[in-house]
Amino acid sequence: MKLEWKATQWKEEEPGIITFSLEPEVLSGSEWERDLFDSGSCQNFSPDALIMLNHADFKSTPEPVNVTVMKGRIFHDLSRFERPSIGVLRAEARRRGLRDPNPDLACLMRQAFPNSEVRKMGLRWLVAAHKPIIVHGGERLLGSYCMNDYPCVSAFVGEHSYGFLGGDGFAFIG
Repeated sequence: MKLEWKATQWKEEEPGIITFSLEPEVLSGSEWERDLFDSGSCQNFSPDALIMLNHADFKSTPEPVNVTVMKGRIFHDLSRFERPSIGVLRAEARRRGLRDPNPDLACLMRQAFPNSEVRKMGLRWLVAAHKPIIVHGGERLLGSYCMNDYPCVSAFVGEHSYGFLGGDGFAFIG
C-alpha cells in the first residue's frame, strides 16, 4: 500500500530550527512497517524500532501537523564538553510552545524525507520527540538514522538525562 501523504518543503526558520507541515494517514505500527518497506522509504528496522511499532503506546496522528525540528547544535556550548540532555531539549520545546508528537511522526518523516534530504538539513538523526516508549527497561524514541546509504528506522535513547550531539534533530509539533 502506497500512502498519499503530503509534506511542505522544509525551511530553516532560524539557525538550528527547521519547520515543515505534514498531512498524515492514520496507520498502525505494523501497517507503517509494511508501507515503509514496500515503498522503499525504509530498508532496515532496528529490533527495538520493531518493538516500538507494535507497542500499545504507539499512536497515530489523526490531523495535519506543523512540525518544528530543533537541531542539537543550538544547545551546544563549545566551551563545555558535556552533551546537552533530552530534558534540556524538552524544556526549550515547552518554552517555544511546542508539544510532543505521537510516535508515528518518525514514520511520517521517514516517508517524507529521504536520507539525502535529511543530510541537507544538516542532520544525521531525525527523531520524533514523543513520550518515550519503554523497551527492554529503557526509554526509547523512534527516529531515522540517515548517515547510512540505506534508509532505516531505529530507536534513539530517550532518557531525560541522555546527552545528544549537534547532528541530532528532534521533532515537536505546534
